[in-house]
Amino acid sequence: MKEGDMIMTTLTKGLSGLAFFRAYPSYTRYWIANTISRIGDSIDSLAIMWMVLELTGSTLLMGTVMVCNMLPNILLGPFAGVLADRLNRKRLMIISDIARGLLVTVLAFLFMTDHLAVWMIFVVTALTSVFETAQQPARMAVRPSLVRTEDLITSNSMHSFGENAAQMIGLACAGAIIATLGIGGALLIDFLTFVISAF
Repeated sequence: MKEGDMIMTTLTKGLSGLAFFRAYPSYTRYWIANTISRIGDSIDSLAIMWMVLELTGSTLLMGTVMVCNMLPNILLGPFAGVLADRLNRKRLMIISDIARGLLVTVLAFLFMTDHLAVWMIFVVTALTSVFETAQQPARMAVRPSLVRTEDLITSNSMHSFGENAAQMIGLACAGAIIATLGIGGALLIDFLTFVISAF
């Protein structure tokens, strides 16, 4: 058998479904934490857009928030991998989650006390994106270490499924959460998801 055929045979013998999660408790904990965090991110993204619209009534400034969210990833993304290689990856992920959670909490507090200006939203959004950008390579590097080689395909598939499901659930729930708890309450829920993800 050729080497390429042997590799493909090994990969296709991997676990799937619930058997995969039972076999890898460390990956399962990572997957649950990441999925919960992504649900919070989806709630947060809609809450911040709603916040800008409520404060300014400007759809243009809503677009500016998106730019503030995307720009750090574009500018810092190429260097984030170096940071993940030099630092303890788990510690980097925890610090990033805690920092993002604190930033969201500050934003919620300023909004609920009527001390929030739109430029503060831009700054917090950009800083949150910086920590997210720093965290992404660490997450990508950690995943393969949690499973055997033959289960890497399943690992990546489960990760993609979790991210997509989290985005759908978060956006589906965001409107009801904002209507019930307000924008500040939605941001505090996002803070809780960061705490769960970090610990």
